[in-house]
Amino acid sequence: MSTQTLQMLLDLAADKRESAARILGIERNALAAEKNKLDMLTSYRQQYEDATNGKAQQGTSVTQMRNAAEFLQRLGHAIEQQRTQIRVVEGRISMTVQELSAAQAEVRKYETLIARKKEEALRAELRREQKLNDEMAARLVRHAQE
Repeated sequence: MSTQTLQMLLDLAADKRESAARILGIERNALAAEKNKLDMLTSYRQQYEDATNGKAQQGTSVTQMRNAAEFLQRLGHAIEQQRTQIRVVEGRISMTVQELSAAQAEVRKYETLIARKKEEALRAELRREQKLNDEMAARLVRHAQE
């Protein structure tokens, strides 16, 4: 492969890496937001449960207690849904980290290939220069002997 082709492939791999890094940042922000929602739901459930227990000690009707219990059950369900959502986002983060790692490896691969091509070109140039110098020295020796 030519150096130009390798450079094009390197640029594509670098773009892919940057895209994966950007997506990873977005997903991490999404995870933080989902965890914040879970914290808010959990806190609200605890506050509501404390308030309900306080009212129960002061005397509350059976209907109010049943409504409170049903509402707490719905809050528990919402909390479980939020935990599921967090696991989904964590899964996306895991996949994105793997994609980022693969993209970084691809970039390193192309950088290594480009470096090798440049080294080969430099060695070839040095061999050509050495050959020219040897030929010139041989001519000078022949010319001096004549």
